Amino acid sequence: MKLKHQVSLSVVVMTTFGLFAAFAITYMLHGRYLENTALDRLQALSAVQTARLAESVESQYDRVALITSRTRLRTLLQEYQTGQATREEAIKGLSRILADSLLAVDGIKQLLLFNARRDLVTAVNHPDLPQILTARSVDLQAGKEMTHVIGRDRLGAIEVQVHAPLELNGKRIGYIVARIDGESFLGIFNNYDGFGRSGEALVARRNENGDYLVLHNLRFDPLAALTRVIKAERRETPISHAFGDSPVRLRDARDYRGIDVVAVASPLPKLGWGLVIKQDSAEVFEVLDRYLWVYAGVLVAIAVLLGLCSLLVAQGLTRPLSQLQDLAERVKRGEHAERSQIKGDNEVALFARIFDDMLDRLADFRGQLEHKVAERTRELEESRAEADRANQAKSQFLAAMSHEVRTPMNAVLGISEMLQNTNLNAQQRDMLSTIRESGKALLQQINEILDFSKIESDQLHLESVTFDLYRTIYEAVRVNLTAAEKKNIDLVVDYEEHLPHYYMGDPIRVRQILINLIGNAIKFTEKGHVLVRVQASELYVSSESKRLHVSVEDTGIGISSELLPHLFELFTQADDSTARKYGGTGLGLAISKRLAKLMGGNLEAESEAGKGSCFTFTCVFNVSDQDHDDDHQEHHALANKRVLIVDDTPVNLEVFTQSLMPLHMALTTAKSAGRALELFEKAEKAGDGFDIVVTDFAMPDMNGTQLLARVKQDYPNSKARFIMVSASIAKVDYEQLEQDGFHAFLTKPIEAFVLRRAVYFVYSQPDTFWTYSRLTRSTEAYVSEKQFGHHVLVVEDIASNRLVAQAMLESFGLRISMAEHGRQAFEMYQQDDYDLVFMDIRMPVVDGYQATRLIRGFEAEHDRPRTPIVALTADVTQETVERVKAEGMDGVLTKPMELSELEEALNEYLALSVEEGG
Repeated sequence: MKLKHQVSLSVVVMTTFGLFAAFAITYMLHGRYLENTALDRLQALSAVQTARLAESVESQYDRVALITSRTRLRTLLQEYQTGQATREEAIKGLSRILADSLLAVDGIKQLLLFNARRDLVTAVNHPDLPQILTARSVDLQAGKEMTHVIGRDRLGAIEVQVHAPLELNGKRIGYIVARIDGESFLGIFNNYDGFGRSGEALVARRNENGDYLVLHNLRFDPLAALTRVIKAERRETPISHAFGDSPVRLRDARDYRGIDVVAVASPLPKLGWGLVIKQDSAEVFEVLDRYLWVYAGVLVAIAVLLGLCSLLVAQGLTRPLSQLQDLAERVKRGEHAERSQIKGDNEVALFARIFDDMLDRLADFRGQLEHKVAERTRELEESRAEADRANQAKSQFLAAMSHEVRTPMNAVLGISEMLQNTNLNAQQRDMLSTIRESGKALLQQINEILDFSKIESDQLHLESVTFDLYRTIYEAVRVNLTAAEKKNIDLVVDYEEHLPHYYMGDPIRVRQILINLIGNAIKFTEKGHVLVRVQASELYVSSESKRLHVSVEDTGIGISSELLPHLFELFTQADDSTARKYGGTGLGLAISKRLAKLMGGNLEAESEAGKGSCFTFTCVFNVSDQDHDDDHQEHHALANKRVLIVDDTPVNLEVFTQSLMPLHMALTTAKSAGRALELFEKAEKAGDGFDIVVTDFAMPDMNGTQLLARVKQDYPNSKARFIMVSASIAKVDYEQLEQDGFHAFLTKPIEAFVLRRAVYFVYSQPDTFWTYSRLTRSTEAYVSEKQFGHHVLVVEDIASNRLVAQAMLESFGLRISMAEHGRQAFEMYQQDDYDLVFMDIRMPVVDGYQATRLIRGFEAEHDRPRTPIVALTADVTQETVERVKAEGMDGVLTKPMELSELEEALNEYLALSVEEGG
């Protein structure tokens, strides 16, 4: 038999056998694929249903937990059980609390309260539900934790009962039972999207006989809920596998109808239930059965066609292909000089010539490639060395520029700050204020450029320390408070009441982002308000971490949709006219966004031209073990007292209401003084007047002072106590406010605990005028703390900086000595004792590093106590900070110095000196 016939026959036989084998395998794999696909889909549906069930259960538990956490409910029940309150008073109070809880918590149709002996105390129905819901005996199953019970109510409807214990001071005092409509809970299993025509979910629990009781209506048994029982003896049913340790995929099973199904059985251990998601096997494999003969016919036709084709091409391909194969093998072994000897003009011959040409080109390319690799390797090494030199030069340039620019700024800002404390006329004070504000603006731009450079070179490192986010928010707000007062803009802070205050992170960078966002918001807002809101994200991080949303919202000019996507690009502002009108480098937002990303979050903006903007800073922080003091507990006397809040800014009304809500007071709001008078009249006529009025000063038509005058004129017998709030304290006359009849004055933005303390103070001490300054230290105490009386050596080569340092330090009552360079400083140190040394780094003759080494060596040689040395530098790079510590200095003060920063250093290092020297 000729080779072409052998090849043809072999191809036909092997092709036919292979095709039919492929058909059989494909059929089997397709069946298994359909089965696995169905099981994967059912498993995904099981996970979704389980998640929904868990979410529903957690939601119910959370709602009931909100009720059980109410302190007044537990204390009143305890007073009732111990006889401190009469039954009538207790029942009335408890019913009111439960009724309030029903209105505040969705989804509960009845609340029942039991005492510690499990006797029913009272029951409250939801006002929107039929009154046929009556209190009935409940088989309490609550232990130390909440319990979930499913049953039927008196009307036969399925309901869910959540049994929860009530504890006070570690002692069980009673129980709460919340009755919830079962449809809202079990209805999730009536949604058959994705289940196909025959799929359904089945949830059951074990009864006392060990059988399986179905908890909801089934697709093919609409009355199955709490009536359908699947016997435990029927081991072939999927539900029997749903009470194990882990989910089970069932390929061959029979359901309660006796029909073959594929199923996923999953245990629900927290509830003690089992979940089965199943689908009829017939539906799963119907596609495979439908196309069985079509697949077989197509495969036979392909086999015949391949046999004919193989017979035609076998003769022309076998010989030259074998030759090419041999040539390829030789080339593979490294015999690159070999070429094919195939002649002719057919495709195989053409391919052979192309193959020969490819071998020729490959040989040439190989030589060129080796040459280029060597050349490029040399170029890369040179480029890397050049890049390293450029990066080093950049760092040196930034350090030098930081020093050269910030050093004269130290004199400008320092002297202007000291001049502000001298006697100046109005024009001089305005000029000085302009100088100082311009200097600060220039310093801010320098800092932004340096920060950006650090981020770009990957040299910016974030701290991780415990800090108070609540306090950091208000510090950032207060920095911008003067700018807001000048434009008569309300600065408002809304910090969610339940959020922790203390986290692990970098407070300086958080404050930097917030100052930038709040400053921008004030800059581009002419009227209205700027709202800083802190909320927890719904995205779960972990039990130790929280993802927070810190948003800064304004009522300013807004940003168009075309320019919004480019807002965070470098050196970018909304448009050229914005830069001309408002100033700025366009770096602040770009730096803030990169800082946010370094903290594991992001910075995003939402805005519309003419309707304001909202910048949202998201960050992920670990929650610190330290927490803030809860100031709610000391104000029980304020419960149910009537408070009227008057402000023409809706966001202020919202924030004030949220701040006072934990005190359980009866809160009423009014958007104008006129509306407040209407509410006041209505309350006085009803004999239930307001106890406290919190009113804004600046309101249209009628201000807060005029409102108080009208109330005193129209209702002279009113016992309401008035608290004045204002966004400005520049022209506040406290004596006049007290004469007008106000009991307290607070400045916006008002921290929640300050507002609560003010309300408590004016209620408990109505004859005393109160301001927040009563909580802070007195001026006399502050002045006395500044009289240190120590001897300080300042080493500085620039005369203007020596003048600034001397003026600042003398304001603290210190004895000052000056040195112009390191050598002079060392000579002076040998002749006298100093409590603290401020040492400039860059100086002629002997620099600060050398002088520090000389001083430390002298101390060691002569056994003198270690004197704190604080570096003075305008170079704020990380390398400088690290070298300062390595050279033996104790700290760093960056130029230009602020008086407050200098005071902190004196408090720290002079106290250290006294301790070590004494």
